[in-house]
Parts: sequence; C-alpha cells; structure tokens
Amino acid sequence: YEIGVRLVGSEMCIRDRGIGDIHGVSKNEQKVGVNLKAASGSNHWVNLHIHDTIPIVFDTLKKQCYKIFTSNNSINSIDFRDVDYTQPAAIVLGAELDGISNDSIQLADKEIRIPMDGMVESLNVSVANAVILFEIQRQRQKAGLYKERRLDDILYKTLLFEFTYPEVAAVLKRKSESYPELDEEGQIIL
Repeated sequence: YEIGVRLVGSEMCIRDRGIGDIHGVSKNEQKVGVNLKAASGSNHWVNLHIHDTIPIVFDTLKKQCYKIFTSNNSINSIDFRDVDYTQPAAIVLGAELDGISNDSIQLADKEIRIPMDGMVESLNVSVANAVILFEIQRQRQKAGLYKERRLDDILYKTLLFEFTYPEVAAVLKRKSESYPELDEEGQIIL
C-alpha cells in the first residue's frame, strides 16, 4: 500500500460526503483488504479505490476538481494550516517507512507540512492524518459547511438504511435488490 488519499469533497464537482473515499496504489489488493479490517467500522462508510499507478490516482482526482496536497516535510512545503480546505481537497500521505514518493510530489499541486519543534522531525502517518483532518474539519465547520445535510437524497437514504439495518442491507446487496423506503421514524415501509 503505497499512498493513501483522503478526500474532502465539494458539491460543485462531486457529491459531498466529507471523507467518502480513500484512494490507494497497490499491486496486492488482497493485502489491502486484510489491512482494512483494522479500520473497524469505518470501512462501511468509506469507499476504497485501489489503482495500479500513482499517475492514475492523480489523473482521476484532478478530473474531479480536487486540489492535491502531499504531506511532506521539505523546503517546498507550506504549513498545512495555510491551505483552504473548504474547497475540494485530496491529502496524500506516504507509507510509514518509505515516505511520500517522488511521483506524488511532482504531480501534487502543493506540499504541506505539520510544523514540528525539537528533535523529532515528523509524526507517524496515522497521527499526521488525524492532525490534518481535524484542521479540515475546523475550517469547514467555521465556513458553515455542516449546518445542513449536503448529501444527495439517494446517497443519504442508502447510507441511512445501511446504518439502521446492516444485516438486511447485506442480504439485499447479495441479491442485487434495492432497499425499501424508511418512514420518518426509521421503520421499513412495506
């Protein structure tokens, strides 16, 4: 698993789901699936997309109007808090041991860094991800982007049904059947 990209959407270009998608590059999709189990319940709400190469990921995201930021502690990077995350943004994080790839750095719109003082130069990838995501959430909340539901009705109803009736949703998915409607109290309408 070479890179992970967390997306923060905008209804101008794509459906806004907060962090609805993670894109990765891997030649071993089965191993990624095993590692996903560590994500606990979040894998039910976040779509994982595995790509063969880094340029394919960047091309896909740029076609969807994303600005792409690589998290990298270099002389070219800017403070992660100086980015406007109220616009469509993709955050690229390097693998724990290898860091960010040169391809990702070259294809990104900008490099960002989390300023650090002292002897430690960087955070591990999960902590860096959390710090950046909290800044994204802070900016979006301040801009009023969470005041009303921004999911389209179809996606909202799908996610609500899957959250409320996960076992029924799994059976209906296996049978390729659509979900029934829910009433105002969340009961299935027969």
